Amino acid sequence: MNKLIIKIFERFNLTPISREQINKMAAHLAKKEEDLVELQNLVTQIQTANQKFSWIGEYLEWTEKLFGIGMFPVDKNTKLIASFTPGSSYFKLASKGIGVAELAVITDLLSDIQKNNVPGEVVEFGVFKGEWINRLYNIMGSVGLHREIWGFDSFKGLSKPSEKNDDPFWQEGMFCAGLDEVKRNVQIENRPNIRLVPDWFAESLKGMEARLLEKVSFARIDCDIYEPTVECLQFLESRLSHGSVLVFDDWSHDLRIGETKAFAEWVPTVPHLEFEFLFFSHWDHFQIRVWHVGKPRWPLGTISDRS
Repeated sequence: MNKLIIKIFERFNLTPISREQINKMAAHLAKKEEDLVELQNLVTQIQTANQKFSWIGEYLEWTEKLFGIGMFPVDKNTKLIASFTPGSSYFKLASKGIGVAELAVITDLLSDIQKNNVPGEVVEFGVFKGEWINRLYNIMGSVGLHREIWGFDSFKGLSKPSEKNDDPFWQEGMFCAGLDEVKRNVQIENRPNIRLVPDWFAESLKGMEARLLEKVSFARIDCDIYEPTVECLQFLESRLSHGSVLVFDDWSHDLRIGETKAFAEWVPTVPHLEFEFLFFSHWDHFQIRVWHVGKPRWPLGTISDRS
């Protein structure tokens, strides 16, 4: 650094300075250089953080625009209900309470469909062992909603997830329950209003049987991963009734992956539909009311006047 300073003075014919002055100037420049390096490192850190967390701002803006509520996303290790550690006894107690609340919401929504005569059947995409089909069947019976329940599933587990569009948690073949097992679980022989449609969605949703499903009043998407969710939403776009309910079982809170990505990409393709946010739970169940543009809405728990 000292030699550099001397050369600069010689090059521009500047007045000679003492060795002490040269040392002071060199120390000052070295400090400036350290400050510059520190500043550059800070800028790099900020840029990295922006790249890592920019999706949060995008998600907040998107939910505000679509639902009128900016919802802060939570990652899979932080549950919104409290700071209890997942798996702890306190967390299980809180989970039980949230589960009761969710079933109460579902009961009110199915009752609303019945009271307001929202047309269409009840559908689940991805039934696993049939637990939610049983819940829906029992709730529908309690509120007097007499509709068919359709269950679409490969009965072979998950299809292969995408490295780009899905969380690495999901693996091919996860959540596999065979058709015969599910038939027994949902007591299909004693419940003639339940239909199970086997095959991958790319095939089953284009099949002859699926074409019989003209209207949907309640749809539950439990596909877990991106591509099957895309296929389900494409199937639903002309079938969701005014005042219907759309539930996602594995909402990622991330516009880059999974069910959330599929829904966010689908919304611009259905300008005839509007969406009302209802509820999401600690297990990433996300519930929406679907309205047709230009038609009157009604509050949950009331009977609409459509005259």
